[in-house]
Amino acid sequence: VSVVDVLSLTFGDSHKEAEVGSDLVLNMQLMGAGPSGPIPFTDCRAADFLVRSSDDTVFKHVQGATPTLPRKGTGCSTVALKAISSGDAKITVSFLRHEATIVLSAYPVLKVVRDNLALAVGSSLSVRFEGGPRPWVLDSSSHFREVSTDKLITTNILDGAIDVKCGPDSGIANKWKSTKMSCE
Repeated sequence: VSVVDVLSLTFGDSHKEAEVGSDLVLNMQLMGAGPSGPIPFTDCRAADFLVRSSDDTVFKHVQGATPTLPRKGTGCSTVALKAISSGDAKITVSFLRHEATIVLSAYPVLKVVRDNLALAVGSSLSVRFEGGPRPWVLDSSSHFREVSTDKLITTNILDGAIDVKCGPDSGIANKWKSTKMSCE
C-alpha cells in the first residue's frame, strides 16, 4: 500500500451520452506522484468528489450513489449522474484543488412513431422514429444512422423515414445508403 500526493484528476474511459431517465456513470481517475513519475490510483472510492452540472435540467448528480471501482474502462472510482431531459451539459468534478470537465449529452428514448406493424410478403411501409442519440455537440461529423435487418427484409433511409420491404432481396438494397434494420 502506497500513500501518495494527488497530482491530477481526469475522467477515465466513460460513456458520454445517455437516454433521458437513465443514470450515466463517469469513471474518475486520480494520478499520484510516484518515485518514477505519475502513477494511477487503483482505488479512490473514499475520495469526496464535488460534482457540478452547467445545467441541472439536463444532468443532475445522483446524491448518495455509492462509488464503485469502474467495471469498464479506466479509473479508481465513479460518480453517477441522472439524465433529466434532452440536451447537453458541462460536468465539472473537483477533488481538493484539482478539477476535470467533460461535456455530456442526454437524448430522448428512441421509439417507433407507429409501433403496431404487420406486413405481408412483398409489401412495404415507411417507418418513422422519434428520439435517439443526436449529433455529438463537439463533433457532429461522426454522427451516423444505422439499421439492421434479417435476410428477408430490405430497408432504405430517406428523409428521416425507413422504408421497409418484406420479401426476397431484389438487389435494389445494394444501391441504398443504409441497408440494415432490426426487425424482431
